[in-house]
Amino acid sequence: MTASALVVLLALAGKGDAVRMADQQYERLKFKAPAEWKKAPAEDGSGAEWANEDMRVSMSVFPVDPIRPAKACLDQIVEALKWESPMVMSVGLAPAAKRVEHDVVKEAKEGGEPEEKKVTTTTFVGCDGRTKWVLTIVGPTAQAVKLGQVVKRVSESIKYGKK
Repeated sequence: MTASALVVLLALAGKGDAVRMADQQYERLKFKAPAEWKKAPAEDGSGAEWANEDMRVSMSVFPVDPIRPAKACLDQIVEALKWESPMVMSVGLAPAAKRVEHDVVKEAKEGGEPEEKKVTTTTFVGCDGRTKWVLTIVGPTAQAVKLGQVVKRVSESIKYGKK
């Protein structure tokens, strides 16, 4: 088997793991979230959480009061979270920041010793001066490719609407 044929087979094999996305909207924020994962609303009504057996996506959206410049709003969020040197970017044509953390958690196993599991948490915050939001995506570091696809597809789908 040639190397190019192997690459094609591997690419086709990975397509079955793609996560289907569905449109969502909270306040003025529009985005896509995993369509077939279990969805639960946030207790305060600010957003929702989507989860499967391994990963979790949560989005919370809030109005900004008083309305202020987008950069000032983002700076206040980052300062309140005490983030040092976050990755600053633009999401939905407004300022945003991203932070990635890697942790080891212990997960109980039936009838056995707890198992250590490496997890990656990617958190985005953003604000356009009228709406602020926080997006958190958590999953096993061992599933970095699938986790990365979810992070990319959700974060790149964020748009501010008119409401």
